[in-house]
Amino acid sequence: MSVIMGSEITFSDYIRVSGDPLHKGPIVVDRGQLRARSYDYKDLLGLRKGENQLVWREFNRAIIEEFGRKRVDRACKRYQIDPVQLENNGTPLDHRIVGLFRVFASEVFCDDLTTDSDQGVQWLPPAQIHRRVEDLREKSYLSNFDSINSFSACLAAPRFNEVALAFDENKALLWSTLFTNTYQSYLEVLSKRLGRIELEEGALLPAPSLHSEKEYYKVTKKIVAEGLVAYALQPVSAFSSLKPLLIFRPTTPNIAAVDAPLTWLNDFEIHIGSIGYNACKEQLTALINDPSFCPEGVCIDVAGFSWGGAHMQRFLADHWKKVGRAFSFNAPSVEASLAERFATELNAEPENARDNFLSIEVYRTRDDLAHSVGEKHLGWGVTHPKVQREFIEVDFVEREQLPTFTFQGANTRHVRAFFHEQNVQFVAHRHLQETIDAELNNTDATRPKFWERLHLTLGNILLFPLVYMVHMVSLCFHKYLHVSLFRYSAPRVSTASIIQNALPQRLFNVAERIS
Repeated sequence: MSVIMGSEITFSDYIRVSGDPLHKGPIVVDRGQLRARSYDYKDLLGLRKGENQLVWREFNRAIIEEFGRKRVDRACKRYQIDPVQLENNGTPLDHRIVGLFRVFASEVFCDDLTTDSDQGVQWLPPAQIHRRVEDLREKSYLSNFDSINSFSACLAAPRFNEVALAFDENKALLWSTLFTNTYQSYLEVLSKRLGRIELEEGALLPAPSLHSEKEYYKVTKKIVAEGLVAYALQPVSAFSSLKPLLIFRPTTPNIAAVDAPLTWLNDFEIHIGSIGYNACKEQLTALINDPSFCPEGVCIDVAGFSWGGAHMQRFLADHWKKVGRAFSFNAPSVEASLAERFATELNAEPENARDNFLSIEVYRTRDDLAHSVGEKHLGWGVTHPKVQREFIEVDFVEREQLPTFTFQGANTRHVRAFFHEQNVQFVAHRHLQETIDAELNNTDATRPKFWERLHLTLGNILLFPLVYMVHMVSLCFHKYLHVSLFRYSAPRVSTASIIQNALPQRLFNVAERIS
């Protein structure tokens, strides 16, 4: 496949040439034509520098005309590439570089929605915002992309630009599925996919609306520390029917995700999620008290799936007065003392002190093991008349015939999105108020007791020290050898911080709880 060179060459021409299935190598000029070819000895000897510089010059002009300087600079920063430097060096224009911009074309940030009004884009109607977003995304070039497993992609291509590409491809493919019918299904899909995507501050996300217009969230704040990742989402339009949303990332299977080993440490901790939440507690408090995110008299929504649901419960226990609805999907429970403190504080609140209802909605899949870990789910013991508790247990009618105690079967039940799969029927059991407390209490049930003891023994005594040692080694590599085995949200400048949590004391605490 080739394109004749000319003054009007566009980014679409590079897309067509890089899509040649027979040649997945550099893009070159051959007899006045733009085409892709395979690598050869001239590339190794640097004999194509002039040709490569010509292609880069045309490519830089094409992407600036296509996306504008601001969006090109953002893409270069995201993927850690410098087109001008690559042009000066005569580096071959690989098809993968074209793919980076192909994926990033679908990324829209709030500051891309320029407006002639001095009041800002937030005062535009939702329908007008949607038209502007679609105009920017009309050439996203992603209609034929297949979904990519980020974990496999990272093992095959450890360079960060390709890791970021895998994240952004998943995000671009997720975009169209977020315009769902119900708010619950939107939260379920988004919270379950956050382990395989990364959002940047200022980026836009589609959102469901109570009306017919399509609306958007913008990422107002990204809070990251010690494995916890939380995104503060705020409606773009001031006329939106949406409320501010705080959503927590679940356990990520991707070794290249930010703070990946710390994520796993939170999983194997005695009190699940306490490491990350304690590290982010001040940031989360500052966020909820920021009037630009949570104005006076407004109650936000919070959501979390799996391990993110544990973080959500810890946040809710501290800031329930400013929360309107709390959603957890297949989330583990927290320690009994935290759930009991929350119930005591909430029940003691005067009935007329709160104008709005607090809704606690718990969704679980039958036979899922995650919610068998921990002692009590937040919402247990709450009897306040202005608190609505809803517990829904689902099970797929067409569930795969997988053995219950296999990793594949357990993982399928854990991550499968029941609300979003419209072609798959599922049965749901809505528990009555009289039975909710029993379902949210793991301390009196035999099966949850078994899995909690397994979490304390296998997870905390065996896996926690193992992951902890890997984490320590990676930090030493980062400090002394300047080699990053993992991506961390903050640089580590002292090995003293590595051993703050003494393993002997931690193991003693586990033994005390088991006994």
